[in-house]
Amino acid sequence: MEKIYENDETNIEQFCTFQRNNSSDVYANEKVIFWMDENNCSVELFGKYNPCRFLLTEFKIVIIPKIEKKIFEIFQDDQFCIQLITIENISLDDEFKSISIITIDVEDFRKLKLKVNYESSQILFEKLSELELVKESDYLNHAIKYKEFILKSNLIDSNNILKGYQIYDVEKEYERQGISDNSHIILSLINKDYNLCETYPEITYLISSKEITEQTYRESAKYRTKNRYPVLSFFDKKTKGSIWRSSQNRAGITNENNISDEIILESIGEISHAELVYGIKKTLFICDARSIISAKANRLIGAGHENIENYRNTEIFFCEIENIHEVRESFQAFKKVLHNEQKNEEIKSQIDNDYSLIHGTGLRNMYDNTNLFSEIEKTNWFKYIHKIIKSSILIYSKVNLGLSVLVHCSDGWDRCPQLTSLSCLLLDKYYRTLIGFIVLIEKEFISFGHQFKFRLGLCPMSTEKFNTKQISPIFLQFLDCVHQLWKEYKSIFEFNLEFLTFIALNLKRGKFGNFLCNSEKERKEKKIYEKTISIWSEVLNNKNIFINEQYNEEESENFKIRDFPYYKIKIWDEYYLKYYISSKKKESYNSNKNSINLQKENADLRKIIEKLIKADNNNIKLLTEEEIKLINNNYK
Repeated sequence: MEKIYENDETNIEQFCTFQRNNSSDVYANEKVIFWMDENNCSVELFGKYNPCRFLLTEFKIVIIPKIEKKIFEIFQDDQFCIQLITIENISLDDEFKSISIITIDVEDFRKLKLKVNYESSQILFEKLSELELVKESDYLNHAIKYKEFILKSNLIDSNNILKGYQIYDVEKEYERQGISDNSHIILSLINKDYNLCETYPEITYLISSKEITEQTYRESAKYRTKNRYPVLSFFDKKTKGSIWRSSQNRAGITNENNISDEIILESIGEISHAELVYGIKKTLFICDARSIISAKANRLIGAGHENIENYRNTEIFFCEIENIHEVRESFQAFKKVLHNEQKNEEIKSQIDNDYSLIHGTGLRNMYDNTNLFSEIEKTNWFKYIHKIIKSSILIYSKVNLGLSVLVHCSDGWDRCPQLTSLSCLLLDKYYRTLIGFIVLIEKEFISFGHQFKFRLGLCPMSTEKFNTKQISPIFLQFLDCVHQLWKEYKSIFEFNLEFLTFIALNLKRGKFGNFLCNSEKERKEKKIYEKTISIWSEVLNNKNIFINEQYNEEESENFKIRDFPYYKIKIWDEYYLKYYISSKKKESYNSNKNSINLQKENADLRKIIEKLIKADNNNIKLLTEEEIKLINNNYK
């Protein structure tokens, strides 16, 4: 049964005969590990097993059910193409010995069941187990092969391939924000060659004053964990308010202070116009994403938070947003509820039938109608999302008053970019355009060192530098927050939900280079920009499908927000339930099957009628027994 093909283009093309989009599933130069034909494998569809072809390559699984083309339309284009990197669990039930059931759970909420003969199942399960711990280099290799495939097939315009990694230009973006209006904000190369902070970009924008020298920043960097010193994230040219970011300080148990750090933060507060316009004395607002208990506990490991007594005209607020471990546990519980098929059906039914949910009153009525959402609420996923949105609105309100805001969490690369990004999204209509949102992600998450490689699990699990406790859906949580705002204020966004879903689905599929590394430095060292294609290249090439037809530029210009009540939080069904087939679609599947059978029977009946018309009354004897049986069955 087992066959090995290495770079065998013909066999792969023959395998994909039944596919609708065979160009997007398997690359011609992809190594085949194992395959089965429809005589040895079947896949569960709507409670019944259908014969299918099964292909295991070095990067993915492709399943091709042998079903009618009309029925195929019920499914998503990529329903049966699974990147190995996205597989969460594989289980084998070989209780019956002659036939085994293999269940594949995918992190994008897909669940596929295969019925395979016993011998083949043992080989397949062994192969999948061998491939489960994918090497870090394999992810990059996959992205490299995808770029080769794109270039060979001309699926993306060559100009868009080049533009993908060029959309975000740091100097152009900060010039657009209007920093030229403020002589106290300067472009700095203090981090050239990443000598001061390895996880920051080379170019950063800093506060400048007579008291601040390069050494001042070097001292501040030593005082901040991971050397992540205060840098500019956003400048509001209307209000002169600004958002800055850093990591926590190293106050420790002894609550040590740092004069250099105090000078920098005091200077950041001094550029605020809040006192001039509103008479606000405390011109620097520190937004610590953690709880005060967590911040104080960090003193035990030599870190901590700002002592306000040491920072003039400063106020501090603790957002109480959960850390990566709590977010991971919450998401796992959330997925467990959504992996339950009965729960899926309830959710889809509520979304389809509850007019109030679609039109903005959110989950309040749904809680009254079903216990389902109380189960989801217990996972805390909605609660955590709501906290992030509420804290972002707080930052938004402070910047609107002209205040300077410093945002940090522990290391400044998880909760911090969630808050800075969402605040920017609320403050600046540019970030609510398609290109602007791309710039926002590139600036706040990718450039400033969100740990994509660790958070997405794109590392060998066996290495000493990494363990599964580093995995956490921080960026997905941010996208869900954006989705919440989009659902409530859809007319202010130029992009649609398909755009957000596209990004979410491609975080771990290994096609693009954007999310493979932890920092700008690492991307340059691995030559990501030269070797891979950007996810934004594919977006630019298909821009029309990501545009929101309800976008109103004037409404976006005049947008204001004061609050976001908890009951408005909704399930992102476009992503979490993308691959779930509802009962309505199952009915469509069954009606399609019945329609096909009826079409065949009607064709046969027409032939019989034509035969009878040409004959006289005695010619009923000319009909075959099968034809008479068909008439009797249809006219009982």
